[in-house]
Amino acid sequence: KSRVQNSLKKAHEMLLQFLDSYENGELPSGSEPELYAFNGVISAWARAGKPEKAEEVLWRANEVRTKCTSLVADVFTYNSVIHAYLREPDESYGLKKILEI
Repeated sequence: KSRVQNSLKKAHEMLLQFLDSYENGELPSGSEPELYAFNGVISAWARAGKPEKAEEVLWRANEVRTKCTSLVADVFTYNSVIHAYLREPDESYGLKKILEI
């Protein structure tokens, strides 16, 4: 499990590094973040039982979206976070977080 968590953390860090490069104008013209990159990290955090991390990536995608021409979270994006919160041991906390999304 530790190896999986380390790989997941690395994927998350790589996504954030790419976003920093994008926001600083360091990428070639026309390069934009792709939804599948966000969905992959969100889904992985959700499967790892880390809904807060999945939600963090969701909100980061929403921040970056305003600077992109085609990045829009889809039903898969939101469902991954929702399903992660539904697996929370504290059901009332999970439902509260879902309503906030």
